[in-house]
Amino acid sequence: MTTHPKPNLFDWATSELSQDAFLSWLINWADPKYQSFDPNLYQCAVQFVRSLLKDNNHLEIQTIKVERQWKHIDVLVTINDNIIIVIEDKTFTSEHSNQLTRYTEEVKAKFSTAHIHKIYFKMHEQSNYNTILAAGFCPYTRKEMLSVLNEYIALSSSERKNDIVVDFHLYLTNLENNIGKYLTIKLNDWDKWYCWQGFYTALQKEFNDGDWGYVSNPSGGFIGYWWHWKHIPDPEKDYKFRFYLQLEREKFVIKININSEDKNICNKIRRKLQDIVFEEADQQHIPWEKYGRYGNYMAIALLFPKNQEEDIINPKSYLQTNNEGLLDLPATIQRLKKAMALLDTVYHRASKEI
Repeated sequence: MTTHPKPNLFDWATSELSQDAFLSWLINWADPKYQSFDPNLYQCAVQFVRSLLKDNNHLEIQTIKVERQWKHIDVLVTINDNIIIVIEDKTFTSEHSNQLTRYTEEVKAKFSTAHIHKIYFKMHEQSNYNTILAAGFCPYTRKEMLSVLNEYIALSSSERKNDIVVDFHLYLTNLENNIGKYLTIKLNDWDKWYCWQGFYTALQKEFNDGDWGYVSNPSGGFIGYWWHWKHIPDPEKDYKFRFYLQLEREKFVIKININSEDKNICNKIRRKLQDIVFEEADQQHIPWEKYGRYGNYMAIALLFPKNQEEDIINPKSYLQTNNEGLLDLPATIQRLKKAMALLDTVYHRASKEI
């Protein structure tokens, strides 16, 4: 008999408001007055609150108040009347429009004598947290949440596990597994989102550089990774032009951004940089094709191209695989480093010749 997983609440409740509701519900369970209803769930909630505060053992919660959408803040928690937790909850989106700075000002004005802790709760992957950290918020990631929930799942007997917590734990576990599949399934079986997130995050760690994210276009868009920027200075502007490497899933391109609205100047710079790229790529035995069209950010070359009739597993691709068709990450990184060395050489020439 074929068995299927039971429906998971969080496969349907995917909005930020739904996650806000879960967080508010779970934090509310940390109130001592609810301990007798479900001691294990109460302890899980207490550990969650302590983990938000980076205090895993010492905080004693006497009173707790949870509010949603106070001054547009997703979740606002008051503990023992003198500790404030501001939670900005994001699912698929990220921070925008200086909202975190505004929240900080609102909370400081209202709770001037309290100890304020600002949390950016993000269960999905995010390329970087630079603006989050600059606003004084502390990212709280999927791995931290799973650490709390794993303990609850391990300690609670099956008949005493709360279905909502079990569903959220399973939802996060599946998300973690999907993002890690870039190393465990064949390259041709990668989905268009999660495997690439895992792969790009691994490259970020290796290169300590770059950003990734969704890029929209008329063809439906893609998730890309861009890094190794080179800036050619201009005494009258921020830069004359800049170029960089970009992965567009299976495609690997060099792109340029020219700081001019003069189309003739842009075409001249683009053609000259292309000539340098092609000459140096030939010298370094890196296969290339002319690629791209005119635009604000223009592609000028496709590196390690593959024939359209081939699948993405082939020796010419920048994506290297082992005998089982799985990604060979070290070999792929070495191929990317060859392109980075190429760009260094191109920059050395371009800074003199263009």
